[in-house]
Amino acid sequence: MTVALPWHRLPDALKVVPPMIALLIGVRLQVLLDAGLWSESTYLLMPMFWLAAFGTRTEVGAGAVLAAVALFGQALIWSQGATGWGDAAVLAPVAAGVAFAIHALFQRVRTRADRHPALQSTDALTGLPGPVGWEERVPQLLSQGAAARQPVCVMILHLDRFREFADHYGRKEADRLVRGGAAMWRDHLRKTDLIARLNGTDFAALLMGCSVEAAAGIARRLATVLDAPLTFSLGIAEWNGEESAAALSRRADAALERAKRAGGDRIEFGTAGAVRGDRMGTHPAAPSDPAPSSGSSALP
Repeated sequence: MTVALPWHRLPDALKVVPPMIALLIGVRLQVLLDAGLWSESTYLLMPMFWLAAFGTRTEVGAGAVLAAVALFGQALIWSQGATGWGDAAVLAPVAAGVAFAIHALFQRVRTRADRHPALQSTDALTGLPGPVGWEERVPQLLSQGAAARQPVCVMILHLDRFREFADHYGRKEADRLVRGGAAMWRDHLRKTDLIARLNGTDFAALLMGCSVEAAAGIARRLATVLDAPLTFSLGIAEWNGEESAAALSRRADAALERAKRAGGDRIEFGTAGAVRGDRMGTHPAAPSDPAPSSGSSALP
């Protein structure tokens, strides 16, 4: 279960299931084997370390209570007198203390990892590439596009008024929305495309073999798959075949900034040349028109 299941896509509550199953199996094995508390305590206490590493402080506390109940319950079932109760009285607080210590250690490691750019190749919340992973992959994909003579577009998506959403619904609900949205957006893109999380409110996608008009259609589709009281601002730039990955990303980011300054809920197109725009609910430039240097349309 630990290796095979995509934990980053599952609700947080399901992450508590494996240690609870292990805990129940451990209790049952100890009863069936008629084992003492110390001889098979690993079966009972290892789930505590899972919770300590991956759970919240509340879940660690709940696991410690459940482990104590299981330990004292076995002592009561076995009727071993003072020996069983004494073992339980030692194991329960020791397991709880170690679990909380491990939890605190993991929290410190995660906090330092979040601040260390060298460890941000993968975003912990969504499982998508992070800023470093994005910067590593984009030049490779541009080289592939140049070799195949394919158009390549970069799209940067911003969640409008996300901080207000988090303040109103809570951080946990905001994280759930980001995690679910990232999973759906990844599923709606092709395997040849790349999507990454740049920061708390911005995502980036590189679309292989995709013109700027096609990228606008993909952007609209991505905006409709997430059922949430949020709007999106997007900046799209098509690679000219020569510029660096950093220059391409800067043009897409500049287009995004124009969309945000215009009130959000827009797509802005950025290429070399003049700037023009319209709301995202309207149709983009007609195919017969020359590709716009920059433009916008309103999300539906």
